[in-house]
Amino acid sequence: MPKLRHSAAYRLAFGYTAVCALAVLVTGLGVYYAASAMLWHDFDRSIAQEMAGLEREYGEGGVPDLIDALARHARRSGNGFRYALFDRTGEAKLRQASLVQVRPGWGETRLEEKGQPSRHARFLSKRLPTGETLMVAADAHDLDRLRNTLFGALTAGFILILGLGAAGAILFGRHLRKRLDPISSTAEAIVAGDLKQRVSVGTSGDEFDRAGESLNLMLDRVAQLVENLRQVSSDVAHDLRTPLQRLRGAVESGLHGAQEIASLRAALENALSHSEAVLALFDAILRICEVEAGGARERFEVIDLAALVGNICEMYGPAIEDGGRTLVCDNAQCVPMRGDSELLTQMLTNLLDNAVLHTPPGTSVLVSAQSSTAGAQLIVADTGPGVPTADRERIIQRFVRLDRGRTTNGHGLGLNLVAAIVAAHGGCLKIEDNSPGMRVNILLPVAQADTLPRPCTISSMPNRVRMLA
Repeated sequence: MPKLRHSAAYRLAFGYTAVCALAVLVTGLGVYYAASAMLWHDFDRSIAQEMAGLEREYGEGGVPDLIDALARHARRSGNGFRYALFDRTGEAKLRQASLVQVRPGWGETRLEEKGQPSRHARFLSKRLPTGETLMVAADAHDLDRLRNTLFGALTAGFILILGLGAAGAILFGRHLRKRLDPISSTAEAIVAGDLKQRVSVGTSGDEFDRAGESLNLMLDRVAQLVENLRQVSSDVAHDLRTPLQRLRGAVESGLHGAQEIASLRAALENALSHSEAVLALFDAILRICEVEAGGARERFEVIDLAALVGNICEMYGPAIEDGGRTLVCDNAQCVPMRGDSELLTQMLTNLLDNAVLHTPPGTSVLVSAQSSTAGAQLIVADTGPGVPTADRERIIQRFVRLDRGRTTNGHGLGLNLVAAIVAAHGGCLKIEDNSPGMRVNILLPVAQADTLPRPCTISSMPNRVRMLA
């Protein structure tokens, strides 16, 4: 019993059963009393009709005709009425079933007849104009038996419904517990540390199965986040180890090396450069976390992506040209969108840095901003060595660096920051094959052109193509 009392499934089932039983009880009592009232009304009407017939006999021939009519009615086969007539002094001129004189009106009495048990009866008594009292009574035994039968049937039905409801509540509670226990067991196993446990999902596709599927998706996401956290912790520790060792080496060199000012200054400058590398790593991580938190949406405004891309191309063109590469900008006249210009500048800067860092001299880099029915499209493509298909999903994760990238500077956070900025703007990012090279395809939500705060034109570059090389 305590187990049932503390089970929400059983409480719900029994509560629903109690409500249904109460509704049946109220309905049954209403039906019983309404039926009883109707039966009593018909019963009283039959007595009143009998009294009216006798009053007509009395009106036509006085008391003698009334006595003859009472005698005839009493001898009538199957007559359920009993009669009595009393004179002014209360003496019975005619009486059946031990009826006694009472005040005029309706009432109930007991019929006492020889050889028969006492029975319940209902009567109507009237005072005649000549002073006599006429009583008409009807045996209510059959009516009482009908009412008792109806009450018994309703009581039996209520008990049956109550029993079936209780049995159904127990079965329903067991079913709920059977469906909910696996969820509880899975949660307990996950709390104990087994993150691989999942809720078993049936084939019926009901609410429990859909809830189980949603919980499993949530658990998959939680497991992925936990794994990412472990990987990030491991990668941070790994990437910090080298600059910290170098920092320690620089400090030891200053402490144990030559104590000349020039040597000490060189050691301090070396230590400062390594400490700045560590701080740059933490700044990058914090920047990614800030973008993923969604706070940048408060700074969104309507901007022209084509103009933004054109300005960045002009700024980066000389540096890319000095490295022996070619930058091609292919922009539409106007690409309106809502976003944070600072974050979008950071995103495009990271993509250009990535293209320059991982491609050889002679590579052509294309930057394109176009507007389509799907949204604002930004493409950064190069003709370098490209990225293997198996690594295209990995390179946007934190601290992921391909083998050939281990010899270059960086911590594998550039493309991860790009992915975070795209997600913050509600867009999608795809790494594709440029045949040859790599193409970063970004699709962002577009804004209406008439919402731009100024004319949507690009004055700093030609309408279609500008080549810097």
